[in-house]
Amino acid sequence: MKKTLAYYMELPYEVMLRKLRPEEGGGFLACIPLLGENRCVGDGETPQGALKDLEEVKKDLFADYLKRGEMIPEPAKPDEKFSGKLLLRIPKILHCQLSQAAKENETSLNSYITYLLSSNHASERMTQQFDFICGAIHKLWKWPVISPEDETEESYSNQPYLTH
Repeated sequence: MKKTLAYYMELPYEVMLRKLRPEEGGGFLACIPLLGENRCVGDGETPQGALKDLEEVKKDLFADYLKRGEMIPEPAKPDEKFSGKLLLRIPKILHCQLSQAAKENETSLNSYITYLLSSNHASERMTQQFDFICGAIHKLWKWPVISPEDETEESYSNQPYLTH
């Protein structure tokens, strides 16, 4: 089944809503943490205004993802329960290397692996956000996107550019 924009718009994403301090401009900010706290954000003078803006941003974001053929994260189904436990089979040499690295960092193997997974996951999400921002800038300014293999002196001829 091909998933449509309407399908994704109906999914029950968890929304985080917070009141902005006066030095932040006041009003309210709404975001969908699963999609990235800085990626899918709406704001408004009232909670309802922020949520309405968030729906518009979410719709544009999902439409862009679908157009580019990118995966859209879906919220966990209500019947899915996560215990926080995971059984993982890895090569013995990797187990040994991870165990040694955990000792060097004066932490447990479990904590060290959790740290590595969290760091890599955060890095991947940041890369996705960077790619999204580059795409948005490209659309707004209609700047040419120059891939590393296309880079030449002429690529930069008196025009702004983004590398990707």
